[in-house]
Amino acid sequence: MFTDPYWANANVAGLTIACEEEHSESAQTLALWLLTHDLRPIDNGLIKRILSLVAEQGCSNEEPSLDSVREMLKTIRQARPEWWGETPREYKWDQRLQRLDALSRHTLRAQQHEP
Repeated sequence: MFTDPYWANANVAGLTIACEEEHSESAQTLALWLLTHDLRPIDNGLIKRILSLVAEQGCSNEEPSLDSVREMLKTIRQARPEWWGETPREYKWDQRLQRLDALSRHTLRAQQHEP
């Protein structure tokens, strides 16, 4: 009998990691099918990048389904709509940068017109 108290935990951890990798690969396979048949991005070059994001999200203890992968892609699409030819999201910091840019241009013009 094994006397190492950590052996069982190490074995379980190893099985969990293998399980996650298997699920990640399944998620990528399903995502590839969806990206080439149903949810085509604007450029096929983006598929590899999207698959790497799916690989990260697909590492879980649950077997991925077509619906769960579709939800992952929906989340990615919400974050990067321009990858699907939609209008890019406008972030609050973008708006702040635009306001700062306008303010600096106004200030610069005012300084140039001062005697």
